[in-house]
Amino acid sequence: MDKKDLRGNPVIPLSEKEYMQFLAFARKTQSILNFQESSFCKLVDIVSYYISNGFIPGRGNDLSSLKADLNKFRMKYYPFAFKENHNPMYSEGVNIYKAPRMKSYMFDYNPIELDAFIMTYRACKNYIYGNFSEESEKELIDKMVAISCILN
Repeated sequence: MDKKDLRGNPVIPLSEKEYMQFLAFARKTQSILNFQESSFCKLVDIVSYYISNGFIPGRGNDLSSLKADLNKFRMKYYPFAFKENHNPMYSEGVNIYKAPRMKSYMFDYNPIELDAFIMTYRACKNYIYGNFSEESEKELIDKMVAISCILN
């Protein structure tokens, strides 16, 4: 898959191993409710959105907005807490993560975006496996700040 940014520069894709790891996380963390989208990918989208916009609480970023989005996500996909799912997941939308972007598509691609994406999806996995506790939320937010600093 040859994905390019707006100026024609190539976007580095996940390796086969990294992509298979991502799919494994998405399968195991899929909501047991029957959604047609990947719940893990929805969480990665929420977190990536805040990171790509330079998420640093206290610098014009609203922490309460992030917490509200995380709570809305949790209530929609995991209203009865997280339980590992081994059923086949809906893979709609998962392929866009083969060559992920962490910054706005208006900017030139920077190879550090690949590392930032891997750190992001691992932080999301830890948040889900932490069963959305306050500790896992704080850890997620701390990692988001660190990833945002790496990108900006």
